[in-house]
Amino acid sequence: MPNTVIVVIGLCFLATIVLLTVLARMFRKAGPNEALIVYGFRGPRVIKGHATMIFPVVEHCRQLSLELMSFDVAPQQDLYTRQGVAVTVEAVAQITSGLRAALGYAYIDAHAVDYPVGQCYSGQTFPATCTANPAFQNLDGATLPNAPKNKLSATLDYKRNIPGVPVDADLTVNTVWQSAEDFSITRDPGTIQPSYGITNMNLQFTPQAFSNLSFSVYCNNVFDKHYADNLNNVRSNWTFPNPAPVGAAYTQELPRDYYRFFGIRVAFASK
Repeated sequence: MPNTVIVVIGLCFLATIVLLTVLARMFRKAGPNEALIVYGFRGPRVIKGHATMIFPVVEHCRQLSLELMSFDVAPQQDLYTRQGVAVTVEAVAQITSGLRAALGYAYIDAHAVDYPVGQCYSGQTFPATCTANPAFQNLDGATLPNAPKNKLSATLDYKRNIPGVPVDADLTVNTVWQSAEDFSITRDPGTIQPSYGITNMNLQFTPQAFSNLSFSVYCNNVFDKHYADNLNNVRSNWTFPNPAPVGAAYTQELPRDYYRFFGIRVAFASK
């Protein structure tokens, strides 16, 4: 009899150890910088910040790291335009939960192919054909108006809940840069807009209880960069004696964000 009691106690102890081991293996907890992707007979689900039970055989799970990840999206070889001009694009994206980055690039190769008898700009004295009557110049290869060769845009968007407050915050920073732009095909140096970049920032607050209502504070042209939307040579608008004096006259159209400005925006979106 005593031997039987000892055997029963031993078997109970062994069964307890086995049961605890099985339960420990079934109990899976997601770490602070990871998520568990669970799939099986109860359907797929994502576990973040807490634990769950995984039933053997009928359910499986995979770990997904939420640590900062970097990946190169550069092409493995040069890209070419129709004219055979090589374009190399390189970009690195870094992604975390709530953080989104976007990068865009455009290469524009717009020029006159065959334009041997082109117009001269007012006041032009070189080449000599621009002082003849009629005045003309060879504009083969001249860059077409409003066609900067390079344009680059970058956007960084970060969303998160404000700790201790039932409000979601969304910070967006957008930068657009372009190379020099000519507003005239005549190669007039006075109608060339030098390269420039504009950065805008927007901070949006959305109450979690009213997701269709948002309040934003924004700043456009953060670094107060000045540029023109258009430049025109207007020297021909005046009558000069013969010979005409040396000089120039230009007008420019200024955009709304020629100077840095701030604002507050309230938006309501109906569902």
